Amino acid sequence: MTAPSDPYEWNTYPAEPLTAAEVRALISACSSKSRTGIRNRALLTLLYRSGLRISEAIGYRASP
Repeated sequence: MTAPSDPYEWNTYPAEPLTAAEVRALISACSSKSRTGIRNRALLTLLYRSGLRISEAIGYRASP
């Protein structure tokens, strides 16, 4: 068997959305006082409520 050309080909799994309780736990784990904690809470809320993938939220585009 030859190795796949795409390194992520070996690790393809179906999407498993988080439950509302898991999202609440992630958001509550972020600090509500520090700048990075506030940023992380906002990003997690944006991702969950809008259904964006992380690459879409941060504006990342893979090189062709």
